[in-house]
Amino acid sequence: MRDPESILIFGKYSGLSITDSQIPIEYLRWMAGRGKYQDPNNRFIDTWKVPITLAIIARREWEHRTGERWVG
Repeated sequence: MRDPESILIFGKYSGLSITDSQIPIEYLRWMAGRGKYQDPNNRFIDTWKVPITLAIIARREWEHRTGERWVG
């Protein structure tokens, strides 16, 4: 059974688990760094940010795939 918190509910990979091999390492790095979407009319305002629980799971997966320790 997949952990419901590890299922992406946004973006191109919506519906996939973070551990799915289809998700590129660059995307994991973006999520682990708490990536955000900015307001198209004002680059200083964030309209959405990766939830912290998902960012932590992405960091663990990134560490698992790379064999390196996450350094934000």
